[in-house]
Amino acid sequence: MGKPSFIYVKNILSCPESGLKRFRNQTSGGLENKLQEVGKSNPNHTDYSQTDNNETNLSYPTNDVSDHKEADAIRKREDYRRYFREELGIDELKAEYPSNADMIEELFELIVDTVCSSRAFIRIGKENLPAEIVRSRMMKLNTEHIRYLISCLNENTTKIRDIRQYLLTALYNAPETISSYYNQLVQHDMANGLI
Repeated sequence: MGKPSFIYVKNILSCPESGLKRFRNQTSGGLENKLQEVGKSNPNHTDYSQTDNNETNLSYPTNDVSDHKEADAIRKREDYRRYFREELGIDELKAEYPSNADMIEELFELIVDTVCSSRAFIRIGKENLPAEIVRSRMMKLNTEHIRYLISCLNENTTKIRDIRQYLLTALYNAPETISSYYNQLVQHDMANGLI
């Protein structure tokens, strides 16, 4: 509404009298009431402004906004960590696959990093996909998807140059490919008389 948000009060008695300028015709009823929309203000009728007695080194809270954003980001990350640790059954998977405990923890951290990313696009395979689509797909992951990835990674014998990108792509594709993988595995076993 055009009003100041801070009012600074200074002890007038501590200022030397010589440095003060008086407003002409200063009386309690001397100023005319004006509407707020009127843009002109009353000038102080001086040829110069004396700022020697002004205190300009005031302390303000510095990074208040960035501190809140950082705290929100940390809180959000911890919420996702709790959610995925429970939803994916990370502790149970580590007990079930003790030799793959490090891999399980890496997958877990990669999921949390991806969901908490502030980037607009995330690279999956050779494409930059909108981050919201990638987050949505990561939210579909469950314990079976992680078991599926452990199985696929343990069977893989090819050299992987960018393991982070490979794992991210595998996690992204897991909800869409898990059914086909198990169907193909059953068909293979039936064709070879293993079932």
